[in-house]
Amino acid sequence: MVRRTNVRLPVTLVLLAGAMALSLMFIGPMAGVAGTSSCSGEVVSALSTAGYTPSSLAKLQGTTASAINNSIDALCTANVAVAQVAAQVLKTAGIPIADIATFLATTFAQTAAQAAQILQAIGFAAGEIAQVLADVFDLTAQGVAQVLQALGYAAGVIAQALVDVFNLTAQAVGQVLQALGYAAGVIGQALVDVFNLTAQAVGQVLQALGYTAEVIGQALLDVFNLAAQTAAEILQALGYTAEVIGQVLLDVFNVAAQTAAEILQALGYAAEVIGQVLLDVFNATAEAIADIFDALGFDADAIGDILEFLGFSAEVIEDILCTIFPFLPMCFL
Repeated sequence: MVRRTNVRLPVTLVLLAGAMALSLMFIGPMAGVAGTSSCSGEVVSALSTAGYTPSSLAKLQGTTASAINNSIDALCTANVAVAQVAAQVLKTAGIPIADIATFLATTFAQTAAQAAQILQAIGFAAGEIAQVLADVFDLTAQGVAQVLQALGYAAGVIAQALVDVFNLTAQAVGQVLQALGYAAGVIGQALVDVFNLTAQAVGQVLQALGYTAEVIGQALLDVFNLAAQTAAEILQALGYTAEVIGQVLLDVFNVAAQTAAEILQALGYAAEVIGQVLLDVFNATAEAIADIFDALGFDADAIGDILEFLGFSAEVIEDILCTIFPFLPMCFL
């Protein structure tokens, strides 16, 4: 009998232990588990050391210290980090963001980027975060922009924050965004959204930032959906040559040689300049150039002069002109 009792006892204990383990799995963490208790204790200690006791916070909110402690416990149970729990409690109590940022830096030794991440997580806007990054952490505009970019804010949001905090000009904002690696089109859109710039003004900023005419043309198309002629007018106003404009018309707007010639004519360029663009940019033949100028309303003499200016031989010019204008006197010789 004794031997049988000794055999069954361990089995019984094992079964009881298993049952307790299963029950704990379904019941969940107990109120006094070390994780939650430790987190809550750290939060209360950190807040109290900084002068924010549960009682003082309760007075600010018109509630009780127990309610403050319960909110801390709830956040800790949700596995929120200690520093973020403390910051959230302060925000709920109406503590200014600058004081919260200072608290994070001094009490938890949070860097600017770490503090900004917490401030974002507890619901502060990008502009508010940017302000404390400048005021509390003494970051430059570029430094603030880098932190905001790392937090996932869009270029337009970053641009607005830079204006609100540092009162930067459109070009200064453009420089910061360019340094962060944003494309010209993204920068252009941000400048429109924040500064309400015209297409001409955006082009000027992008030109000052060193972007090529083609990149500027693409940005104007992407941001403003400009027609080819309007973009060409802006590029002309920015001082680009007809040949550069012609290249943009081809590469960005994919216009035909005839359309490019019409646009350049509307912009007031001389026939010889237009002809040179057709030859150099569009690789147009003498026959094609003559046909284009014929469609533009030029007479035989003018077309002949243009082809001669472009370096075509007299024989080639005569053959072309007699094809287009078969009743010219020279065509009967």
